[in-house]
Amino acid sequence: KDLDDLIVRVEMTDGLQQQLEQQQHMVAALEADKQQLQQELANTRNRVSHLEFDLHDASKDHSALLARFEAVSAELARVKDAAADMRLRLEHFTGPAGPQARMKQLEAALQSMQRKYESADNRAAQAAAQIQDLEDKLGKAEDEVLSLEGQISILETELAKYTS
Repeated sequence: KDLDDLIVRVEMTDGLQQQLEQQQHMVAALEADKQQLQQELANTRNRVSHLEFDLHDASKDHSALLARFEAVSAELARVKDAAADMRLRLEHFTGPAGPQARMKQLEAALQSMQRKYESADNRAAQAAAQIQDLEDKLGKAEDEVLSLEGQISILETELAKYTS
């Protein structure tokens, strides 16, 4: 009878040993999953960091282009004022008492101012297009940051499941 009890106990011990080994394998697999999720989380955080840096750069570029746009707009206003002034001068000298040579000089100056006006207007349009492009890029980067933050939240939730 003692031998039978001993055999039963040995068999139970063997069964428990097998269960323990299975549990250890499961723990090792879960640990590997945990490490993989931690690596994914670190990679995602790194990506968010890079995107935040890019977002900061885009914001600085946007500010610089906005300042350039404002400067070009101010220059455009000065050129418009100068062109209006030149027109008034031209009208004054083209009257019956104004010399023909002076009139031609003023016409040339007016044409020069007109070219400057058109050039400034073109630069203002280019700056506005660049600002719009940067605003679009900034919006896309913000959307990607929000998406990655959502992924981080999901990964942290998954990580919390494995660690608890």
